[in-house]
Amino acid sequence: MAHYSLGLKWAAKLVHKTEGLFSIRSPINKNYLYNCVKITTMKTLRSLLVAAALTIGTSVMAQNIVSSNEVNLTLSTSTTREQLFQLRSEMIAQGLDFQYTPQFDANRSLIGIAYTVRTTTGGLVVCQSNNNVNLTASAAHIHLVKQNGNFVEQK
Repeated sequence: MAHYSLGLKWAAKLVHKTEGLFSIRSPINKNYLYNCVKITTMKTLRSLLVAAALTIGTSVMAQNIVSSNEVNLTLSTSTTREQLFQLRSEMIAQGLDFQYTPQFDANRSLIGIAYTVRTTTGGLVVCQSNNNVNLTASAAHIHLVKQNGNFVEQK
């Protein structure tokens, strides 16, 4: 009970300020408040653990590399809008403009993508998809390596 004593005191003050709807001196209400604080704390902890697991799982599964010498991306149905935006931001920092047109299904899963990668200085096309890549059949791979100061596509 010591872990929740601060929460219980806070809840007790809150109840006391609600014009006596509960009598804080009643042991039944103290137990009720203790359980409310305990449940809320447990739900918050569980939510944080799930968020951490999803974040770690996503970073382990996404083996995308964007560095000053190499760009190696794999885009699949598990790639999210946020990840596409993050990849674009990382590529801009390396002097590449990643333009894409995603296609999502009703469940917000990426099912297709058309893309072009250009240099930010001069607009030289480094690589592009010829049409919308169907990601339900296979993933799209973008592999660029810097040679003589310019990125070139590796197949």
